[in-house]
Amino acid sequence: EVRQLFPLSKKGFVAGCMVKSGRIHMGCKVRVRRGNAVVFEGNALTIKHFQDVVNEMREGQECGIRMANFGEFETGDVLDFIEIEKIPQKL
Repeated sequence: EVRQLFPLSKKGFVAGCMVKSGRIHMGCKVRVRRGNAVVFEGNALTIKHFQDVVNEMREGQECGIRMANFGEFETGDVLDFIEIEKIPQKL
């Protein structure tokens, strides 16, 4: 969930978020929801904890998330991190 927005000097915003459940990590698809509407689907560019770039955050932790090709966050937006796992087909 987006709690606060931090403007970037060049363009867009970093979303200050709280991980409500599960875990988030780089490489997942990200869906940005505003109310019941999906406003963006794409990939996270960076996940930061304070000034450190991290690969994973767990439930209850706060982090900053910057998205590739999206910067129109609003406070209260919900970010769903979706991990797509390929399972080999068996006969």
